[in-house]
Amino acid sequence: MKKILLAIMILPLLFTSCEECDCGVNGVNVIDYSPLEEKAQIMKTAFENKDTDTMLELFTDDMEWVFPNGEKFEGKEQARQGFNYVFSLWDEMKMDSGGDENPPIILATSGEQGQFLMRWSPYSYKSFSGDEYTIRNHTVLWFNDDGMIKGAYNYYDRKDISRAYETDPIEEIED
Repeated sequence: MKKILLAIMILPLLFTSCEECDCGVNGVNVIDYSPLEEKAQIMKTAFENKDTDTMLELFTDDMEWVFPNGEKFEGKEQARQGFNYVFSLWDEMKMDSGGDENPPIILATSGEQGQFLMRWSPYSYKSFSGDEYTIRNHTVLWFNDDGMIKGAYNYYDRKDISRAYETDPIEEIED
């Protein structure tokens, strides 16, 4: 799966000068990201409002959310438990927190596996004690044919943010 995601992420970058084109490589084409980004913006608002129900409405029942350390939420019930737990740890959480100086970088592709939205953007977190953390987050959202998110794959350096926890919240999620 990692090789597929890597190919989906890197190969289309060679063709970003195309608007809508048949310039695919190995069956993967760069597409207009707007329809997929609309879902990401709903997720952004839900994330910032700690609204687990709205986030989960975007996903398939058999969804997976994969973290950089390889841990993952599988299915909506495990994701609900995980989101609620993580949301309880932070006073404020913000996607795309770079403002005009550091806006998100967005790319979408389509191929045999489905559609993928790739986003690079800063995420900011503020603890209840007032400590603030910003991470550069790389997310790949995998959409099925019905426009539902089947998978979310997150890549970021967890060192700084992990220091905010007494125990790693990802490892706290019950199987």
